[in-house]
Amino acid sequence: MVTTLSSIILEQLQKDKEISPEDATRLDDSTTLPPAIHDKLRQRFRFKIIRHRGSVGSTTTENLFKSFATALQSADPSLLILPYLASKQHYSPLATLKQIQLVDSNQMNQFFESFYHRQLYSLSGYLHISSQLSFNDITSLPKVQEWLDTNKYIIKLCSSQAEEMVPLGALCYSNVLMHREDLKEAFYNHLLWKTQFPTNSPIIDIYLGDFLASGKKEKMLFVSGEKSKQEELTKFFNILYNGDSKQYHNASMMLFIPFTEGMHMSQQYRYNILLNHLQNNDQGDVLAIGGLQDLSRMSHPLLFQHFQPNSSKSIHVAVFQKMDRDYVLARKNTLEAELRQVVNPADENKIFVDPQEGIWFGNVHQSKHRAIVKTAHHTKTGQAYANKVNSLLYSPPKKRTQSNTAATATQLT
Repeated sequence: MVTTLSSIILEQLQKDKEISPEDATRLDDSTTLPPAIHDKLRQRFRFKIIRHRGSVGSTTTENLFKSFATALQSADPSLLILPYLASKQHYSPLATLKQIQLVDSNQMNQFFESFYHRQLYSLSGYLHISSQLSFNDITSLPKVQEWLDTNKYIIKLCSSQAEEMVPLGALCYSNVLMHREDLKEAFYNHLLWKTQFPTNSPIIDIYLGDFLASGKKEKMLFVSGEKSKQEELTKFFNILYNGDSKQYHNASMMLFIPFTEGMHMSQQYRYNILLNHLQNNDQGDVLAIGGLQDLSRMSHPLLFQHFQPNSSKSIHVAVFQKMDRDYVLARKNTLEAELRQVVNPADENKIFVDPQEGIWFGNVHQSKHRAIVKTAHHTKTGQAYANKVNSLLYSPPKKRTQSNTAATATQLT
């Protein structure tokens, strides 16, 4: 029996040696590699893929998933597409191009978590991959960059790399102009947070979304957190923002509306929340200030509620209460002089981008999606000329006689 078994093993070893590289490649396409292979050399990344707001397309989510996964795997043959949920990491990953092409819509849901329910023509959502390359190296691969540029998507690492994030609730009365990073930092530094989470502090995110009720919707801030800490985090926000009269961060009173798992909110209940949010929420006003250096995390509570650079660092966005608008507009004329009085002339280049030009103010408005849209002018001279043109366009037209027009024409000739 032992002799027979040994001969079978030797025969199989001989066949393995005779397999050509092409045959080995074909065999590899039909096999499934477990995620444990080379774990010491691999890194796992949870990331979100976001479609540009203005892009449109008719390609289905399933085909977009296959197309993007193919681009990733073609660019990096060592890459594995893993199940997104932490509880399903024992499932087999997508390791080859053949496996990717055979995926149907039900299997895709194991590897891709969409932003919205019934999302049919967008790949906006969450993915989980494993690779021997770093995340920056993956995003720099030509095939990946080409796919993202062609289909108008960007990708960013998720806040938590250990597990998926889930919505915890909405912040009723929240101001969409609030500096979210500053608010999140305030949560982490709160005494209640440190008491409830003395070690292994959970990760949270604050994002802007639509609160829906009876066919209406309104922008509101939402909180998400790590799934394993959902219950503890919900308890924290229930205590912190319970509607009581007390001191709140930045004097911004909000009411936390939890999204408890299995909880059903009636349309009437949701409508009452939305109505109260609209009636008791002052969204404030906003102003663009150009010409300042990157003064990140600067705050002036006596003048502005929030003050931070925009994403491109080209201007600073200052948020203030609408009732203070006249006061802020009056201070515009003296703010630069006040800064120069307290700053040593030798240090002006640390405050101003160009000490000779100083600072300038521009209008900032919100789009229909409540996104802050900055002014198109990035210099003091350009903004001054734009203001002059606006004053001419909106001022009453001056009556010009025929003689004056003829005299002007003569001077020009």
